[in-house]
Amino acid sequence: SNHMIDMKQNRFQLTCLPVSLFSLLQSGNMTCEQWMQEANALGFDGYDVSTLFFRNRTPAYLLNMQQTLDRLPMVMMTSYPDLIHPEPVQALRERAYFMSDVALASQLGCKYVRITPGQRHPEIEKREGIKKTLDVFADMAEYASGLHVQLVYENHAKPGAWNEFDFSCETEVFLEICGHLRDIGVRVNFDFGNPVAMGENPQKLLERILPLVETVHISDMAAWNVFAPCRIGSGVVPIRHLIRQLNEAGFTGWYSIEEASNMGMDGIRNAKNYVIEL
Repeated sequence: SNHMIDMKQNRFQLTCLPVSLFSLLQSGNMTCEQWMQEANALGFDGYDVSTLFFRNRTPAYLLNMQQTLDRLPMVMMTSYPDLIHPEPVQALRERAYFMSDVALASQLGCKYVRITPGQRHPEIEKREGIKKTLDVFADMAEYASGLHVQLVYENHAKPGAWNEFDFSCETEVFLEICGHLRDIGVRVNFDFGNPVAMGENPQKLLERILPLVETVHISDMAAWNVFAPCRIGSGVVPIRHLIRQLNEAGFTGWYSIEEASNMGMDGIRNAKNYVIEL
């Protein structure tokens, strides 16, 4: 039909964050090299990783990683810093951990690192949290640019790495932070499913931040107003409409399928087929 968004014709750049494989990759039952080979075999243009996939940061280990992972571009590394932690010493540690993640990404030739403000802490009031976020984002962006890494800030919900939801998961807080990103050189990784999990319209949210969007997470949720990732294409997220909206705005960045159905490689294969046939 004329409504088709021919992903092939537009030569969309497609990558994948394999949330369904995280436990295998974290335990070492699957190596990062094996994940890259699978992504390559499935015809992805690149692959995404989490900081949790890497066992250490020693020179020999990383040199070996650089040599074995060079067949397909590593596109985005997701990290989970709690940068606005109310304890000053822990906040410093979180910055150090995040800087180490950026250095790791830089060494492995990974272009994007996802940055987060951190978790909700009852003692951090909204105003203060937003100010802290922008201060630390500015510092981290300056550091990352020296390493040729672009930071992307996500409309984020809750990763397994945290106990609480993201400080900025509410749309008004997210938008307020977005309003200052241009000045500090941080871009946006727009997640399709997270607004739906928060009971928000993702198309309206996307409309407000379109010029900031650098990368995209194609994700799906089983229902409105609940954080319940599901098989891509089986949930309530208007994936086709969001892709069309980006397409019409001239978006040419990376689309990353955030595959979190817990269906292993089958889930990833199904998700890719669904997206390229849209």
